[in-house]
Amino acid sequence: TCHKAQGVETTEAMVEFVRGKQSDLGAQYEDAQASIGKLHELIVAGTDDAEVDAEARDLYVKAYYTAFYANGSTEVKGAKAAHAYDAMADYYVEAKKIAEEGIALFD
Repeated sequence: TCHKAQGVETTEAMVEFVRGKQSDLGAQYEDAQASIGKLHELIVAGTDDAEVDAEARDLYVKAYYTAFYANGSTEVKGAKAAHAYDAMADYYVEAKKIAEEGIALFD
């Protein structure tokens, strides 16, 4: 009944449903990774303020770990969508938020 409540009535519909969720989650992962990558570039460029550099590095590690935790070691982005879509999406939002907090340090 769980899957039927989501409009999934056949095996083919289930495959389509899961792949769609994986694709959505993969896009959210890529969005978070873009912010994490931008923060990394700023850290590499550095500042004249050691405290800003240190705080940015800490935020980078937190953002990177949060996104990695959600995606795991798999190269298939969104692989965990079938079992924990909402939780994984929340982790990617959090990772992006942390990275953007670090990016803001450089403004």
